[in-house]
Amino acid sequence: MKSWLFVIICLLVTPLTENRLDAQNEKAIKQESVPPGWHIFDSRGNDPALELTCRVHGSDRQDSWVVSPGDDTVIIKRWGQKPALNGGLSDGLVRVNGKAGWETEQVVADGKLIGLDGGEFGGGLWFAPRGSSEQVQLSSENVMAILPVSGGALILTEYFHYPHNSGKLYFASENSGGKWALRLTVDLGAAPVAAVREGPTSFIAVTADRALRIDDSGNIQPLGTLPAYLRPNSVAIGKNGDIYIGMPFVVYRFRKTGKSYLPEALIPDSCNFLHRSAVDTDTFCSCNSDQ
Repeated sequence: MKSWLFVIICLLVTPLTENRLDAQNEKAIKQESVPPGWHIFDSRGNDPALELTCRVHGSDRQDSWVVSPGDDTVIIKRWGQKPALNGGLSDGLVRVNGKAGWETEQVVADGKLIGLDGGEFGGGLWFAPRGSSEQVQLSSENVMAILPVSGGALILTEYFHYPHNSGKLYFASENSGGKWALRLTVDLGAAPVAAVREGPTSFIAVTADRALRIDDSGNIQPLGTLPAYLRPNSVAIGKNGDIYIGMPFVVYRFRKTGKSYLPEALIPDSCNFLHRSAVDTDTFCSCNSDQ
């Protein structure tokens, strides 16, 4: 075979071989990255958030998943009770200043901040000075997370007003008079539900409709949207930087690919597919299973 013909054939074959290998490697990486017992929802090439648009019944807790960080991988469990915002599971309700709800505490230099989420009954944020029984109320909004930062704390709050919830991000710190106060950083436009420390200078927070990166100065970077109606409940970060979000029926994941994220919905292997059944004007989710 003439040398020039051989060179042309090589030039034609090499890109095809490389593309095939790249596709095989990508498929292998994708398969290896799926937690045991789970598979990736077939969104037909679309953003899974656009495909998972069915509502859930009021009894969706039995079909919900919560996520928390583990030693080697993210832990996925069935819904047991409300997840705590530090990645674990809450032991149950507490009562703070006469209001019942889920409590979040953060020790600060001269005392501690106490947050309460009482749902539709209201919550609040209090500062408790060290060595004193006094508690100074700073807010009457539900506190979903207290994120410690230099000079104070970022406070994620929810304001319940039926049929919608809204959320805000505040910065809590001591003012010039030595008293703790809140400063509004940004209106989130949706209720925050969970947050986790990502690194030395940022957090990952989840609202009802988005995943956000919040740095210690309160700057926000949207990372992606979430399926409508599926009500996220918890968030955890894998060692490789993947972000897992607990939801009814699925665990939503933003898989880290370089500096961006690929949205995926993970479904248990026991679930064949998400069935959509119309009831009145709504479409509801259910999981068809062989087991």
